[in-house]
Amino acid sequence: MMRVRALQGASVPSRLQLGPVDECQPVRNLGQPECRVDYPRPPMISTVTFIFIGICLITSFHNHGLIYHPYTINDKQIKQLFSMRSELDARVEELESQLREERKRFETPTTRYDSKNRTNIANTEDIKHELQQSRNQAQEYKLKFHESSQKISALESDIVRLEGQTKRYKAIADACEEQEEILKQDRRKCQREINSTDELREVQSKLEDLKAENARLQRVVDKYNRGSTVPGSLAPGTGSTIRQAHDSSVNR
Repeated sequence: MMRVRALQGASVPSRLQLGPVDECQPVRNLGQPECRVDYPRPPMISTVTFIFIGICLITSFHNHGLIYHPYTINDKQIKQLFSMRSELDARVEELESQLREERKRFETPTTRYDSKNRTNIANTEDIKHELQQSRNQAQEYKLKFHESSQKISALESDIVRLEGQTKRYKAIADACEEQEEILKQDRRKCQREINSTDELREVQSKLEDLKAENARLQRVVDKYNRGSTVPGSLAPGTGSTIRQAHDSSVNR
């Protein structure tokens, strides 16, 4: 900042026109009394103010030096920086032109590169198609595997259930076999009883026949005993036969 001190009670000029950095001089106002501009020493400020000049940063102190003391070492450094900047700008423009040429060259390829690119594009399309088919097959295989896993799980559960039923049926079959053996034993026992009953009936029938025969013979004996004929007049051997029949009936 500048402090303007007026002489002889003159008023302060309304404004100061500043030109370029190396030509910055206060302009006198012809309509006003002559004034003197005092350029004091820049104050020591705790904070530093930065001003952009081109591509470099300078402090307020150096700013005052550049304004009020032109053609100093800082001016030379700034000129060097500007020259470096111009060189760098030229280099950037050159690189940009090269980049544009490279882009044009790749954007407008020759016939050979064009055919090669077509072949590569066709191969790429084929590869993409094959990859899509492979993905579809993999998805189908995943679905089939999932379905097979579900079927296997269902079959395993059926196997467990059937094994339980088989064990239960086997236990029932063993119990039935035991009952069958018991029934066979009862059948044989009953058969023996039936056979013994038949034998008993046969014996009883024979006994009844013998009893009937004994009664008949007894009547014959009684008849001969009551007969009016003499026992000696009987046929020979008749007495012995009657006696044997009587003895056999008694024994029975």
